[in-house]
Amino acid sequence: MGDPATSEQVETSTGARLAPGGPGHEDALTVAGVAARAFLLLFVACLLVAVYLFLFQVTKPSPLSNASTGQLASVFAYSVLGALALTLLALPVAVLADWLTQRRSGSAQLPLGSLVMIAAVYSLGFLALMENFVYTLAGVGLKTGDSLLVRLFFGTSALVAGTLLARLFTRTIHGRRRHILLAWGFPALVLPACVLVAADWAATEKVPAAEAGAASDLVNVVILSSDGINADQMSVYGYRRETTPFLESKASEFRLFENAFTNNGNTTGSITSLLTGRSPLSTGVVYPPDLLEGADTFRSLPHMLGDLGYYRSNWAVPHYADGQTQNLVDAFDVDNGYRPADSLLSALPLGTGPTRWFLMESLEGTWRLALDVLGFQGLENPYSQVGTVAGNTLRDEARLRAVVDEIRTKPRFFINTHFMVSHGPTFMLSESFFSRGDEQAAGWSRDFYDDSIRQFDSYVERVYEELRESGKLDRTIVIVTSDHGMKYDASKRVPLMIRFPQATPSGPSNLNVQRLDVAPTVLDVLGVAQPRWMEAKSLLQVDNLPADRQFTAANINMESREVSQRRGFRIPDSPLMLTAIRCDSFVRLRPNGDIMRGHVSGSTAQCTTPPDVPSRYTKE
Repeated sequence: MGDPATSEQVETSTGARLAPGGPGHEDALTVAGVAARAFLLLFVACLLVAVYLFLFQVTKPSPLSNASTGQLASVFAYSVLGALALTLLALPVAVLADWLTQRRSGSAQLPLGSLVMIAAVYSLGFLALMENFVYTLAGVGLKTGDSLLVRLFFGTSALVAGTLLARLFTRTIHGRRRHILLAWGFPALVLPACVLVAADWAATEKVPAAEAGAASDLVNVVILSSDGINADQMSVYGYRRETTPFLESKASEFRLFENAFTNNGNTTGSITSLLTGRSPLSTGVVYPPDLLEGADTFRSLPHMLGDLGYYRSNWAVPHYADGQTQNLVDAFDVDNGYRPADSLLSALPLGTGPTRWFLMESLEGTWRLALDVLGFQGLENPYSQVGTVAGNTLRDEARLRAVVDEIRTKPRFFINTHFMVSHGPTFMLSESFFSRGDEQAAGWSRDFYDDSIRQFDSYVERVYEELRESGKLDRTIVIVTSDHGMKYDASKRVPLMIRFPQATPSGPSNLNVQRLDVAPTVLDVLGVAQPRWMEAKSLLQVDNLPADRQFTAANINMESREVSQRRGFRIPDSPLMLTAIRCDSFVRLRPNGDIMRGHVSGSTAQCTTPPDVPSRYTKE
């Protein structure tokens, strides 16, 4: 009769013996059986990694940690379909390798192709798990340096763990269990996900394209901002020290707004509100990890200018003032040095709001981890973008060079720039004037702060001269401003100077204005109708605006914010601090309910009506 183990039965990779001609043998040797097994193994592996990344973002400060149940369901549905898409991409290679292996052996040998693919998936997932875990607990990881030893440790550990998990997993799902999962489990998971994704697409509001007026002259736009500057300390605003000599020399060409205010005491919300023309209290974007959601992702000035053929760039602060991180979809051709169009993900239907953020962050974040381990590209530490620790990946010199190059080479451009020279408490200066010969023994030194403003003035001069030399100055709107007052104080006046094309109109204005007014002003100059979702007014019509306009600015509760150079930031679960401005006064509502009233330093407003106390606002 022969050996039953060889003539009547086939030994599977799990040690089980299956009769020839039975379901197990057919599953092992036919292309269909090989494909079914490889598909299921790959899909479950991709899904498990996606579930881990989902749970990680839900349980840490991220856009998912404050998401609604409906939003989380949508994110999970997209994750399921994302795992399915990755499976289908890897499936042909896995099936071919598995089938060739089994044809040579004539039995259900170890599925080599699937094993390699699954090991790669698990290795990447384990790499993300380990890096997140170690960095959170010990502040050590790939984000903190370029040590070869660290990369070897993480890379080797991830590869070994991923291979062992893959081997264990391929031994676990086999035979009848695999058929049951394919017949019942797969449809029960994928079909509801398809329904949720379809419902999300149907509910997404479509934003109409911008259209310029028939007689519009589509001029360029350059926004030059620096961090945390009080107008009180700029000589062009009357400060006793010569901190802005260049701006003083050109003041007659600018419309200088003497009483301009931020709408957010933190960089993230301030720049997002400037770019969208919407209050942080409407968009919910105040501080990371806040982001735009739904139709708001498309509601931005640069998105509208893209419809008009503009080249758009953002040279601000990665993570804190970043189109990708704050979810400004299709807003920039270059975003802090990154080109969204270069990403294969940019053309995919990834949804909006937290869903798009999660998929982009998961796929690109995991890919960046792999590149760091392999030594191709170092991983960024978000906090180093604004701190003085080593590792800041975007310096003011690089920002300035990029702006000058774009002015030279682009025919029509929108450039948003935010310099960090004036970001305290210490200042990274390339030149000294008031502080010559001194050292920064303590934070917020007046001499060093004034020098930082003077250095920003030199940046403005360099851009201005490039525009003039290229013949583009009188076809460009140049906006000089700051995101908020020093030490995040929203009651301080911030600079806002606008050089309109042909330097008209110009001169000072003592009306209270807000940074929210910038986007409608640009559209007004271009002859583009202001969309209803923008909440501010064009400053070309400044003389028609009421003198007693009231503005409200948001801040996170800085007193209870936890910040670590190693571990980044965390937002406490507390209401926002709100500051209301009207005429020459402000009122501040603190998270604990305390109310503070005061006079706006240096205000030249002609009215004296005190502001109303703003209503308490708690971020949802």
